[in-house]
Amino acid sequence: MLCSGGRATSWRHARGPLWTLVGLGILMAPPVLRADTLIMVNGDRLSGRLLQQGGDYLVLETAYAGILEIDLDQVREIQRDHSLDLRPTHGRALAVSESAGQEPVGQLQSAPPTTQPLDAEVVHEVAAGGLLEGALAGDLRLFTGALNVALVSDRGNSHTNELYLDYHFETTRGRGNLSSRGQFEYETSRRQTLTDQWLIFNKYTYDLRDPWYASAWLQLNMDRFADLRLRTVIGPAMGYRLFAQDDLNLSVELGTVYIDERYNDNPRQEHWGLGLSLEYDQLVWQERLQLYHRQRTFVSWGGTGQDLIYTWTGVRVPLMGGFVGSLEFQIEYDSRPVDDVLTTDTTLLLKLGYQW
Repeated sequence: MLCSGGRATSWRHARGPLWTLVGLGILMAPPVLRADTLIMVNGDRLSGRLLQQGGDYLVLETAYAGILEIDLDQVREIQRDHSLDLRPTHGRALAVSESAGQEPVGQLQSAPPTTQPLDAEVVHEVAAGGLLEGALAGDLRLFTGALNVALVSDRGNSHTNELYLDYHFETTRGRGNLSSRGQFEYETSRRQTLTDQWLIFNKYTYDLRDPWYASAWLQLNMDRFADLRLRTVIGPAMGYRLFAQDDLNLSVELGTVYIDERYNDNPRQEHWGLGLSLEYDQLVWQERLQLYHRQRTFVSWGGTGQDLIYTWTGVRVPLMGGFVGSLEFQIEYDSRPVDDVLTTDTTLLLKLGYQW
């Protein structure tokens, strides 16, 4: 018998409501959280749910960073809360246990483990709809850019006005990176235009097996006083990062390009050739100065003799609040200009800019 409010109630009549309350309590109870844990070679622990294993990576779904692709070489041990068929790796040991706190129940291979620090380069996003670039290393960058300007206004004998503007925008999504660089120059003297030209270089890269990556180029160029209405350079390339650090970056790309040149008063020209791109920057003097050099070279084949070289070399000085000052020297070389245009243009600029 059960006592309820001073009245005796039989178990037969009370068990129906009681089981209902028990069922509701079970449904309303918080779920038991289950998670797989990856223990990295440097001691870091990543929790989530293992979805699959690729050739040399694991796919881990996390609640805080979405779905991640993690280099298997950086994983020392896997603690599982659910079954996943893991394939052996080559040349290293990887302990696997059924849940956290248990002794390892298996090993993948038997060679001694390698030890490498976990950094942003070994973590990539594979889920559409999220943004991640180095989140585990604390360096999440979704969109970066810079804008620089140089103004010259001379009065007197020259009476010259000159405007120079350049930009650099870059966005990263998973393994892909899209960047765009451009510069615009316009100069007048006594109401007569002396310079009117612009250059835009767009590039898309996709990380392969580090340090290799695939790249695609698209460069557009106009120079009114060189009779160049539009020059288009497009093509794929393969890239290699020699250094990818906070204070030092150096990468080289080599590819095949198609060059299409359209002029105002001269016939159209088309070329196929090789393209070489080099990008370098380095922080020096206790990170107070940044040296940089960018170069793009296009060499045509088939005996046309059309070679193009663009270089930007300079030093950048951080000021305050994101503002920077730069001293830059530019070279533009065209081996086969039309009419009486010179083959080489050089420019020295003192720029003030803002970067984010």
